Amino acid sequence: MKKLLALILVICSLSSVCVYAEGSAEEKIEALKKYHIVSCYEDGNFYPEKNITRAEFCKLISAMLGENDPKPTVNSYYFKDVPKDFWANPYITYCRNLGLVNGVYETEKLYAVVVDENGNETDKEELFLRDDFNELHGTNAGTPPNLFAPNDFITLRDALKIIVNALGYEPMAIKEGGYPNGYIAAAERIGIIKSRYGDTTEYLTREGAAEIIYDALSVPLMTENKTENSVEYIIMDGSDGVELKTLYNTYFEKYDK
Repeated sequence: MKKLLALILVICSLSSVCVYAEGSAEEKIEALKKYHIVSCYEDGNFYPEKNITRAEFCKLISAMLGENDPKPTVNSYYFKDVPKDFWANPYITYCRNLGLVNGVYETEKLYAVVVDENGNETDKEELFLRDDFNELHGTNAGTPPNLFAPNDFITLRDALKIIVNALGYEPMAIKEGGYPNGYIAAAERIGIIKSRYGDTTEYLTREGAAEIIYDALSVPLMTENKTENSVEYIIMDGSDGVELKTLYNTYFEKYDK
């Protein structure tokens, strides 16, 4: 796939021309637009330097997995702050049903952005870890609000966790220590992140999201083979009689023919 980059034009099309900041990953962004994974804003700009939200990232992940138009399910109102009519509900629900995303309280203490009906930030609602919540409100108080915080920006480490799991490498990440360092280590091992990314607690930009998603497309998928007494994990890398299977040759290679 990398050899094909030289053939990709640095424009989207006559009807939709992306405008990039100098020094951005233009070729990867162009390839992802060709594959219908990313797109420009209505004004024709890609704005690579802008941070990407959790909702927007779920949309990219859905497209990366070949699902640009996920259908509503019985669990389409899973998160309290992701109503059925929220634009990203299908993508968030799709990722949730695959086990790729969690509610914010399930992993760490965060502040969920409160937005008005027009999507403008108005306030922040403090969330609590399960133990903190029960300590404050009684051991039988249950769980804190089931929120996703879709309009919050996503950090690099959270994005890597989603992609590593989407590629099937969760067992490797858990073996390496789990969240967050195990997922970072797994992402480095399979080649979707390099040391140049620096602090993984920082927010991910649109350009950064495009880069790691593009690199993820060519990573051999890891699949699970269960038997009665064991579980075997197979990396589909085309060696030793194993099929070569990536997201690229599964969903996107057709766009380069």
